[in-house]
Amino acid sequence: MDAGRAGAPGVRPKRLCADPTITDLRYGTTPLEWAEHAYQLTAAELLRNRAEN
Repeated sequence: MDAGRAGAPGVRPKRLCADPTITDLRYGTTPLEWAEHAYQLTAAELLRNRAEN
């Protein structure tokens, strides 16, 4: 099930997620770290799963 259908507004299906390995040049932060920082737990879970695959 994709997160968009699970009621997580703003979260796109896994195939459209950001590359979890890219690092923000200003803060040195990955999309996963930003999601966790902003308490976006569904997005963080999608990014974590994508990084593992």
